[in-house]
Amino acid sequence: MASSLSQKVRSFNIFFCFGVFAFGAVLNGILIYLVLTLCCWQRRRRVLCFRYVVRLSFRFFLKLCGVLRAFSVQGPDFTALKDLKGAIFIANHPSLVDYIILSSRLPISTSVMVKAKLTHSFMRFVISGLGYVTNECDPQELNAIIASGENVLIFPEGTRTAPNGVIHFHRGFANLALETQASIFPLFISLDVPGFLAQNFWSFRAPKKVPMFSLALGQPISCKEALAANEPRGIWARRFTHQVEELYQSHLKAQASTDGENLSNL
Repeated sequence: MASSLSQKVRSFNIFFCFGVFAFGAVLNGILIYLVLTLCCWQRRRRVLCFRYVVRLSFRFFLKLCGVLRAFSVQGPDFTALKDLKGAIFIANHPSLVDYIILSSRLPISTSVMVKAKLTHSFMRFVISGLGYVTNECDPQELNAIIASGENVLIFPEGTRTAPNGVIHFHRGFANLALETQASIFPLFISLDVPGFLAQNFWSFRAPKKVPMFSLALGQPISCKEALAANEPRGIWARRFTHQVEELYQSHLKAQASTDGENLSNL
């Protein structure tokens, strides 16, 4: 009975947290955007200010979720990456809040690749204000962004991870890395309650335990050896993408085993 009541309370807390998030999104997307547009004439400074405000709102949201036991996040805060420039971050995509979690911790000079269909709504103002790029942008635009010292965060799956947990990456990130010679930094997102917030959060109940997201930063990957080997780009990109998929599957499998052991020890 107590467990059932706790689940209902946490379900309400999750809805409340996302209600607060929706309010903040509207505030950032309209009011803050307009204020910065009117008060900050330099586009680069305006973009960085907008990202900073959004980062603060994301951190508040995640803190609220932790306090209300909606879910928690553990792992590095990525402060070691704060001076990084011209890098490619890639991450798996198990839930709806992955972008929020990573954007609250990654360097402020990080652009994010988003779905082009999001620009067909009022979100286009937010995407433009944050200086983000879409998955349909000109490759030369991406090259120029990285050459300027911006980092780029990409979710190579293109959507959330399949229910069976199998990682399937598209090759775009590999082609971009080969073209720009930028280092790839793999970011791993593990979740000890599979399927939590994987789909529309309106249709689910809180799980019996408080879900925890675990973050990890892998070793940077360089593509310079591929050029030296003079391998055809298409073949290399396919092989490299498969290797990165295996890297993610191995890490997530090991993390799932650790989570299982911790759960059995409770």
